Amino acid sequence: MLGGMSRLPRAQTRASRRASALVAFGWALVLSGTLACDRSSNGRLQGRWLGQRFESLDGSVAAGRAGWAKGASLTFSGSRISVQVPGEATRHGDYRVLSDRDGELELAITGHDGHIDHAELTLETAELLRWHLTPVHTLVMHHD
Repeated sequence: MLGGMSRLPRAQTRASRRASALVAFGWALVLSGTLACDRSSNGRLQGRWLGQRFESLDGSVAAGRAGWAKGASLTFSGSRISVQVPGEATRHGDYRVLSDRDGELELAITGHDGHIDHAELTLETAELLRWHLTPVHTLVMHHD
């Protein structure tokens, strides 16, 4: 009787260790997938993207916005981003890719003051990017 009881805790310990190992392995897979996704997205974003045209789902593209679009740029270098839009000082920050769903990217951008902004981008091709400024306004950009 005592022999059977002494094996029970050992069996539970082995099962517990196996469960812990599986959980750790699962987290390692999740984290490696996230990091791989982030690296892949980072690589595709690198370089300078220049504004090409402004699109609006509601058809309200004023002439001034067309000029504004051509003066805008995004520059990605490592984990840094520079945002240049006409009429404003260039802004710099650190970014990270929060999600990448088949080229639909959500970025978190941390400014010099610690404030975090979010940006939604779509990588159409290696040369074409869409920056979704609002739900109806998009800046179409090409890779320089």
